[in-house]
Amino acid sequence: MKKKLIIFLVAALVLCLTVAGTAAYFTNDVKTHNVITSGNVKVDLVEFGEGDQLFEDVKGAMPGMSIAKVVKAKNVGTGAAWVRMKLDMSITPAEGSDAELDPTLVSLVMESENWVEKDGWYYYEKPLMPGVESYTEPLISAVKLAEGMGNEWQNVTITIDVLMQATQVANNGTSATDAAPESWPKIK
Repeated sequence: MKKKLIIFLVAALVLCLTVAGTAAYFTNDVKTHNVITSGNVKVDLVEFGEGDQLFEDVKGAMPGMSIAKVVKAKNVGTGAAWVRMKLDMSITPAEGSDAELDPTLVSLVMESENWVEKDGWYYYEKPLMPGVESYTEPLISAVKLAEGMGNEWQNVTITIDVLMQATQVANNGTSATDAAPESWPKIK
């Protein structure tokens, strides 16, 4: 009887080990690595002179001249941008001169097809998309000196400063003039 009990226990133990040892499971293990990088808004101010040449300071300008000065913005970032520009023209008399100069004798040839003036800024109303050749239409195409300039205009310096700003298009209005005021960079 003892012998039968031992044989029975050994057989039960072998049966249990065989069943437990032969259990199989289907498994799967997957790992992902997700990276999210924010885009950027980066726009360069580009000024061209004659043809595709970059604008250089002009010396020896004379009355009646039209000086090519094409002012555009170029998107060099990864995100679409709203663009605005502010122009400041100053006229400095020749050294030692106290002549009164009429600023209306100098004019900027503005290209307003896609630009809207508001509060002293010119807003480009189309989104400036990123890309190799992604430029705005020109804001300015030339500086004209009137033919009626007299001798008081000799050795005068005309300076045109352009301030350009850009902000994101995504989730920021339907046009540059609709963009949230707080989204534009603060003027330093």
